[in-house]
Amino acid sequence: MILRVRLDKIEVSDFKRIQTLEIELKPMTALVGGNTSGKSSALQAAQLGVSILQALFRGYRKNGTPEFSTTVANDVVLFRPTEHLLDLRRGGAATQNNGFSVQYSGVDLDTGAEKTLKIEIRRGKNANIAITREGDEDLAVVLASDEQPFSILTPGLSGISMREEWRTKAAMDAAVMHGDANLYLRTVLDHLFKRDLDENGGAKVGRGSGGMSLLRAA
Repeated sequence: MILRVRLDKIEVSDFKRIQTLEIELKPMTALVGGNTSGKSSALQAAQLGVSILQALFRGYRKNGTPEFSTTVANDVVLFRPTEHLLDLRRGGAATQNNGFSVQYSGVDLDTGAEKTLKIEIRRGKNANIAITREGDEDLAVVLASDEQPFSILTPGLSGISMREEWRTKAAMDAAVMHGDANLYLRTVLDHLFKRDLDENGGAKVGRGSGGMSLLRAA
């Protein structure tokens, strides 16, 4: 049976400007602070841990136990706040001895048992990222699900540009992944609209003046 869990706390260590941070979670939790106070960094750390677990999960062994890799390539991790994940360590890039960590703590909703999972991210061999996991494997499986994502990080859209250069889908995906969705809002909407039209039929999208796409009847 898949674990039903409620997260109660997230702890972050040595991530970006965060030395240590503990966030107690409620049904709705608001992070309030000035610019560069670490609000976005805390959310990024929590989501990065989930995304790394998704990349590590290999399914189940014949005996029914979950199987996780211990290393992962940088580009395989879906959510990346920066191009090179090892650069996210506070005070300098992660090494084989020093990295950063995220810990999730919660409660099994069916049994009331406490559940904890800590992942540490360090430099591995051959430019890979080495991951150490400590804690409950059933919690790791829940966080690692890509069919039923445990969490989704949606960057805020502040500071919409007056003008915008149209981007390809690959360039747009990279920009949004790095938190620059506000700079390419029109491109995001254009690609989403184009996808819906392609799936449903009935219209085509072409490039128009000013770098934006225009819709025309099929």
